[in-house]
Amino acid sequence: QRTQADLIITGLRVHTLIDRLVGDETALRVTRATDRAVFAVAPTLATLPRRAVVGIDFSRASLRAAHAAAGMLVDGGTLTLLHARPSLDASSAAEDGLDVPYARGVTAALDGLRAAITATYPLITVQIERRDGEPAETVLNYAIASDADFVAVGRHRRNAISHAILGSVATTLLRKAQLSVLVLPPMPEDGHH
Repeated sequence: QRTQADLIITGLRVHTLIDRLVGDETALRVTRATDRAVFAVAPTLATLPRRAVVGIDFSRASLRAAHAAAGMLVDGGTLTLLHARPSLDASSAAEDGLDVPYARGVTAALDGLRAAITATYPLITVQIERRDGEPAETVLNYAIASDADFVAVGRHRRNAISHAILGSVATTLLRKAQLSVLVLPPMPEDGHH
């Protein structure tokens, strides 16, 4: 913070329960303690990244994560914007007849984001995907299946109670990912979630 760094880079490794109990989760602790973007680099990332998957929940932090991830890719790289709708939300929407309007709205919003990123980064390919499932698991599984070099997400501003109950997509990714993770923090103008 003193040097006004835009990005903090740290190592990332898969953590065991013992690591969590003794507090050896450096990337997670740094991410929670800073208002800067954190790129937790897994040992598997040995070259500049070519493929990234961004978890998009349409929060301002996730939109910033998409733009940041695009800027980290080499020319000719591929960025996938992935919106994961929790299964419970999907079944409720289907019961209420909201499935089609929801899908259209998400697709339109993802198309708009793809257009904005393509305008800024014309030398990369931007894809959009929609999936039903728990966001962290869905993003991680898709990233692994598509051979992504890293995943990116925005971190939400939450109070301690909601964090304890709901957990965090960023926390889950940092704990379970076997590939690199970029986390963009919330900004003061994002308001409270």
